[in-house]
Amino acid sequence: MNTALIKTVMVVMIIILTKNLNATNYYIALTPTGNDNNAGSKTSPFASLEKANNIVNPGDTVFIMAGNYNITSQVKLTKGGSSGAHVVYKAYSDQMPVFDFTNCILPPASANPPFPHDFGAITIYQTSYVIIDGISVQNSKSAGIQIRESSYSIIKNCYTYDTYSSGISAWDSEQAEIDNNILELACNTGPHECISISRTSYFTVSNNEIKNTTQASSNSGGEGIDVKEASKHGKLFKNYVHNLWRQGLYVDSWNQALEDIEWYENIVHDCMFGFCLSTEQAGGNVSNVKFHHNIIYNCPRTGIVISTWGPDELKKDISIYNNTIYNNGWKRAAEGNVPHGGLLIEASNIQNMVLRNNIFSKNCSFQHARKADLTGKITVDYNLLDDYNDDPLRKADLSYFPAGTSGIYVLKGSNQINGNPQLQDASQADFHLLSNSAAINAGNPNPAYNDPDGSRNDIGAFPYSISNILKNISIENDLELFPQPIVNGTLTAKTENTVIKNYCIFNIYGVSIESGTMNNIKEIDCNSYAKGIYVFCVWIDGKAVSKIFMIR
Repeated sequence: MNTALIKTVMVVMIIILTKNLNATNYYIALTPTGNDNNAGSKTSPFASLEKANNIVNPGDTVFIMAGNYNITSQVKLTKGGSSGAHVVYKAYSDQMPVFDFTNCILPPASANPPFPHDFGAITIYQTSYVIIDGISVQNSKSAGIQIRESSYSIIKNCYTYDTYSSGISAWDSEQAEIDNNILELACNTGPHECISISRTSYFTVSNNEIKNTTQASSNSGGEGIDVKEASKHGKLFKNYVHNLWRQGLYVDSWNQALEDIEWYENIVHDCMFGFCLSTEQAGGNVSNVKFHHNIIYNCPRTGIVISTWGPDELKKDISIYNNTIYNNGWKRAAEGNVPHGGLLIEASNIQNMVLRNNIFSKNCSFQHARKADLTGKITVDYNLLDDYNDDPLRKADLSYFPAGTSGIYVLKGSNQINGNPQLQDASQADFHLLSNSAAINAGNPNPAYNDPDGSRNDIGAFPYSISNILKNISIENDLELFPQPIVNGTLTAKTENTVIKNYCIFNIYGVSIESGTMNNIKEIDCNSYAKGIYVFCVWIDGKAVSKIFMIR
C-alpha cells in the first residue's frame, strides 16, 4: 500500500471515529421533569422536539420518554445528519411516546401551496439523514409524520391515529424509507392517502399496516398507499392494507411522468378496490410498473383496475404476474351496481402490458375482463381462472348495466387453466397451494419466472415449494447457521460449496421473508425480524437444504 493511500485511509478512519466520539445522546420528557432550559441529559431532559432540533449534530440521538405530549403547533425538524451519522429521534426503551395534536393551531393559510394542512404534524423538512423511530402521532389537523424536500430519511416503528390527511407521507424527496409503521383512521375527512408518496424518487415502503377508514371519513381521500405524480424508482413490499373505504394500493401519475415502481408481497383485503393504476389528469403517463406476488381478496369492488378515472393517457410496460386475486366484487353486485370481479382493464392507451401466472378465483362477475380492444397491446398467458365464463360477460347485454355504461368483455388468454386452484384454506386467507393444485409447475416456462428452488414457475402468489418446505426439513452437514438462537443481531449461513446459489428465508407459516443469492457465506441482518421460528433454505446441487433458526 503506498504512502498516499495509507494517509487517505487514516483520514477516513479518523473522521469516522471522530463522528462516533462526538455523538451525543439527548433526552425529552414531559413537564415538569422536562424543561427546555435543562441540559438535555437523562436526568435533566428537554421538554420539546423543537429544542432538540436546535442543537443536534450529525450522529446525535434524541431519546423521547414515554407519555402523552400535548402539542400546540406543528413541528419541523430542520437539522439533519450525514452519511453514516443520522440524527435520530427515538422512543426511549421501546416505550412509545404519544404526540397529541388535538390542541394544535395551524398557521394561517398561505397564498400558494404547500398549505399548512399539507405538512405533517411532525415534518422532516429541507434536510437530510434524519430518522424518526417509535413514536405515535394522534389527532392531527394536518398529516401525521412527513418527509418533505429532504433526502436519506427514515420513518419506522411509528403509529398514527386520526390524522386529517396522510398518516405518513413523503413529498418532493429522495432516498426515503417508510418501514414497519401502523396507520389507523388516516385521511379522516381530509385529502391525500394514508401513505402518500409524491414526486419522490428512490424510496421504499415496507412492512406497514394500514387499516380502518370509513365512508364518512373518506369523503376527500383515504386510499391506502398511493405512489403519485412524478415519483420514480420505488419499491413497495410486505405491506398489509385492510378495511379501507377506498382502494388499498394505488398508482396515479396525475399530470406528470411516473416510472419504475415495483409492488410485491403486499396483502390487501376488505378495501373498496385492491390495486388501481390511473392517469387522472391530462399530460400524465405511467411506465415500467411491476405488480407481482401480491394477494388481494374480499374487496367489494374489483381486485385490480387499470382505470380511466380521468384522461386515458399512456400506460406503458406494465407487468402483472404471480398474484392471487380471490373473492372480489360480490358486495357491489348485490347492490345492483355495475359488474365487478377479479381484474378489469378499462383503459385502451396501453403499450406492452403483460398479465401472466396469476390466480383469479371466485371473483364475482368476471375473473379478468376488458372494455376496449387490446389486440397487440397486451400479452395474457398462463393464468388460472376459477369460475370462468367463456362468453363475453352477460353477452354484453346492455340492459344489465345502468344507462350509459359500456359493455365489459372477457379478456382472452393463451395457455390458460380453468378450474379450482386447490388452495389450502381460502376461507381463512391461506392461499398456499395444495399438492394436487393444477397451478404447480404450470406458469410461463421462461426461467425468469422460476420458483426460488429453480423449478418451473407455479401460478399465483405462493409457490408450492414454499408451502411444502416445513414438511420436508432436511438436516444436512453442508449448511451451518450460527449463532443459535439470535438475540438482535446477524445470522451467518455457511456452506461448503462456493458456487453461487439461491437462498430463501421463510417464517413458520411458509411465507417468504427474504431471498437472494449467496456464495459459501451469507450474513443476514435480523434486527427487523419479529421474534419466532424461521427456516433458512438454500439450493445446493439442485436440492433444497433447510435448517431452522430462532430469534428471541
